[in-house]
Amino acid sequence: MCLFFGANIALAGEVAATDVSKKDDEAKRQEIITQAEINRLVTYGGEYAYKLIKGTGGLSPFGVLVLDDGKVIVLEATTEQKKSFTFKDEILELRRLIKESVVKGNVSCAALFVSALVPVEGSKDQPGIAMEIEHKLGLSALRFVPYEYTIGDGELKLLKPVTKEKPVVFFAKAKAKAKK
Repeated sequence: MCLFFGANIALAGEVAATDVSKKDDEAKRQEIITQAEINRLVTYGGEYAYKLIKGTGGLSPFGVLVLDDGKVIVLEATTEQKKSFTFKDEILELRRLIKESVVKGNVSCAALFVSALVPVEGSKDQPGIAMEIEHKLGLSALRFVPYEYTIGDGELKLLKPVTKEKPVVFFAKAKAKAKK
């Protein structure tokens, strides 16, 4: 269906020239757990986005949280909010809710999913799903998954994703709070 939504997103800074075998067992274990949490977040949110697009032909912004206990929570604007909010208002409200949830604790990773138009490989703007993804241990990335959707037959073809690092936003206050 949409397997590459769950494709690994390199952990902050990747392990370029470092010899992984030199890491202690706890660091290896934590890296595996972190990667699994990120994969769970991206897969769950990606499948949710896929269903929305297939069902309606569009995508309203939504957030996804993975809690420390493994539970997944989806955040969306209410029907009433959607009537009165602009697209920008919805995104700002979701960012606020994600940040608030993170500061309260128990959140391993979070993401904001929005529809976007982005030029892909020098071509015209391509519709896609933009994901702001963060993990409490420092991973912060922006992933764009372009797609082609045929309204008549409901065909949704996901294309190759593009991932870039971004500044930490959701976990910034939580990290500042932890340093005190």
